[in-house]
Amino acid sequence: MTGVRRRLYLTICAAAITTAGVVAPWPAAQAGEYPVLTTDGTICYERRAPGETEPIITVVLSEPSKDDVRFVLSTRDGSAVSPDDYVAIEAREFWIPAGELRVDIVLEILDDKEREPDEWFLVTIDSAEGAVIGTEKAEVIIKDGAAPPEKEGK
Repeated sequence: MTGVRRRLYLTICAAAITTAGVVAPWPAAQAGEYPVLTTDGTICYERRAPGETEPIITVVLSEPSKDDVRFVLSTRDGSAVSPDDYVAIEAREFWIPAGELRVDIVLEILDDKEREPDEWFLVTIDSAEGAVIGTEKAEVIIKDGAAPPEKEGK
């Protein structure tokens, strides 16, 4: 393949990948220049009662940014495995709007109807634009069954 044809081919492939929703990582931000982007783990249950909200993972900035902060998030199997236990997120782009501090990302947990011990998987922040990645991995624990009923008065 000639140099010109090769560059054209690579350009077309890059455009196709971008169109397909695959996001390349951004250059790393320098600490002190940008807010810090973190996420914490969560505990969720395989079964939810009617009206109970979907489990979420929250991604938080240390301070508001004057610009939107974009980041790429993925899940990684642990003892919980996609697609049996949860729906994977693969290099999906999310953002926190300018002036905001957080975004909640819904996780789809699947009930496999098997009696089993707690399982876990990871949520990772793969790259970020406009923020420094602080905590890049968080553990999501899936408990078997349904959440215990809330006690009255709480």
